[in-house]
Amino acid sequence: MKFGTMQSVLKCDIGEVFHRAAALGYHSVELDWNSPADALPGGRMSPSMRDMIRMTARTNGITIASVAAHFLNAANIANDDPAAVANAILNIKRGITLCADIGAGVLLVPFFYDAEIVGEAGIERLVRALKTLAPDAEKAGVVLGIESTLPAAANLAVVAAVGSKNVGIYWDMANGMAVGYDPVADAKALASVIVQVHAKEFVRDAGPVGSRSAPRFDMLNHKALGHGDVPPGRHFERPAQRGLHRSRRLRDRHVRLRQCIGRRRFGNPAGRILAVLLVMEKRPCRHCGRGVAVVWSAAGAVDLRPSGASRGASEPRKPQRADVFALPRPHPCAPLLEASAAE
Repeated sequence: MKFGTMQSVLKCDIGEVFHRAAALGYHSVELDWNSPADALPGGRMSPSMRDMIRMTARTNGITIASVAAHFLNAANIANDDPAAVANAILNIKRGITLCADIGAGVLLVPFFYDAEIVGEAGIERLVRALKTLAPDAEKAGVVLGIESTLPAAANLAVVAAVGSKNVGIYWDMANGMAVGYDPVADAKALASVIVQVHAKEFVRDAGPVGSRSAPRFDMLNHKALGHGDVPPGRHFERPAQRGLHRSRRLRDRHVRLRQCIGRRRFGNPAGRILAVLLVMEKRPCRHCGRGVAVVWSAAGAVDLRPSGASRGASEPRKPQRADVFALPRPHPCAPLLEASAAE
């Protein structure tokens, strides 16, 4: 069972995050890229620092799953300002190089706030820019994960229009609920193009249902994963597509999501992980030798206090993990593997 977390959740700088993640039992980390300057000479992820970043992660037994380019929420490749688009393309190219240098498989390209994709014109600008960027991503072996508030049908159309195995959708089960989408329907519709997943919680209240124009992001992470309104994983079941083999990196699977998110309670942890990253790992099939991918579980709640801090008698002494997702049945000869919870 493998799972990862985000640097922003652990609230550590890049010099500490791998050690902290390993100490808490994680297997991978998504790094924060908060400013373009971070990847330039003198920045915390400058070219001269990348070998050290990669080595530090490896020394701690941590995989760098992805890099999240948060600053692109200020202006991205779907904006109506040509100068902003050109600058975003330049930074995404730098991000592709950054990911390749540190061994990250996915560059998260977000489209929220001032970077919202507006109208058909915005979608056309997005597709045009992604077609420009796709060859660089393919050459570097990096996947561009598009995270936005577009509905599932529009996301599918974008990926199809770009036509690159290195462009897909970075899916967040709670963000969609914040804009009024059905996460079960979205999971089924997008299963073939999801490159990576953020798992966090959404809580409904008596207020209006969210929409793209008026999202309810204020209701994210009010409870630990599995204790809000995100539907249990067993409702995400998708029949396996028998006999099919895909070769897309991080998507060589036919996901059948089962088990229950947060089926077991977490007791009274001293701290909570409210957002986690589901990590996919490719493995050969022991029956036919062909490649399959595995979707691992996510963390529910862990003690985030320093190891020397005292704990109450009712608090867990190690990370408590929930039954989250089952593994896929990639083709007829492979048995369904079940993810089991850590006791």
